[in-house]
Amino acid sequence: MMDHRNDCIITIFTMISILLSRYGIHFIDGITGMGISIWILISGAKIFRESYNVLMDISLDEDTRQQILDITEEYHEIANISEIITNRL
Repeated sequence: MMDHRNDCIITIFTMISILLSRYGIHFIDGITGMGISIWILISGAKIFRESYNVLMDISLDEDTRQQILDITEEYHEIANISEIITNRL
C-alpha cells in the first residue's frame, strides 16, 4: 500500500515539475528532485522499521511470553511447557 501511495505522490510532483519547467520555472525541477529524494528516504526508513522484526523472525518480548506462561499455568490439563515459539504477524 505504501509503495503505491508513494508512486502516486512522486508521479504527481514530477508532473507538476515538468509542467512548470515548460513555462520557464526551471528551479522547481531541482527542488522537486530533492524533495522526492527525501520522501523516498523517509518512506524507505518507515517501511524498513515496520518490517524488520518480521524479516528477522523476532519473537515476542519477555513480558508477553511470561503472560502466556502465567495463563497456561491456570490450566491443570497442561502438564509441561518445554518451548514457546512465537512470531509477530
